[in-house]
Amino acid sequence: MIYVTGDTHGIKDVLKFETEYFKKQVNKKDNYVLIAGDTGFTWNMQSMKNCINYFKDFKCTILFVDGNNDNFDILYKLPEEDFCGGKVHRVSNNIMHLERGYVYQIEGKKIFTFGGADSCDKVRSYVFNKDRWYPGKGNRIEHINWWKQEQPSKEEVLRGLKNLAEHDFKVDIILTHETTTKNVKQYFYWSVPMQTSKMLDLFYRKVDFKHWYFGHHHQDIQVSKVETCVLNQMHSLENLDTLKYKSQYDNLDVKVEKLTRNEINDCFKKNKNINEN
Repeated sequence: MIYVTGDTHGIKDVLKFETEYFKKQVNKKDNYVLIAGDTGFTWNMQSMKNCINYFKDFKCTILFVDGNNDNFDILYKLPEEDFCGGKVHRVSNNIMHLERGYVYQIEGKKIFTFGGADSCDKVRSYVFNKDRWYPGKGNRIEHINWWKQEQPSKEEVLRGLKNLAEHDFKVDIILTHETTTKNVKQYFYWSVPMQTSKMLDLFYRKVDFKHWYFGHHHQDIQVSKVETCVLNQMHSLENLDTLKYKSQYDNLDVKVEKLTRNEINDCFKKNKNINEN
């Protein structure tokens, strides 16, 4: 059986794994737990050791997408292998990183993953006051506490579209760290829609999915019938068919070769959503 939960931030937010429900229902040999980014597994070498030690005796398999706090110098040096139709980085015997743009087939479910998110303070910090963001002093240094790979690349978007096309753009689950632009604006007003959200907008328009799970915004909230932000709750995918979703774009020609170059390039235009004046 497959379960989904949210950010763990190393071993800071792991109380979700200490509940009786998790111990009795979830933590079983043939079960999988998907984590929607910012796990802390690869923040630094000490954090990785702490996480491996914490999860080493778990019976279930931990699968995660990357977020916007990962040390990609560490993550991309981990052993890469094939897993359920996609590529993974292996952290330990029972922990694997699901790479961006693949469709994994696990327990009869098709799961499309696309990790990553933008850190709004990578150049400068921003302070939210009343109804707008105001620029402050920057506090991120590349290769120290920020990595440019947090933002997905055009190659990863194209990989995702190619792999989705092989499944006729129909999957059961989409698992990401960030969410779409509309959700950021409507439900997470303290955050700023940035490039990664624009990339996810493209997948939202193109893919028929049953449910989309994401983390990043540190809440447990269902933003629509088919979209859920996860943090501490543990969601079972056992009754996923009851959440079946049909895209409003059914009549749209979504074959990869028909996508316009401008449509993809638009995902990488300079962000103009932050008020700097």
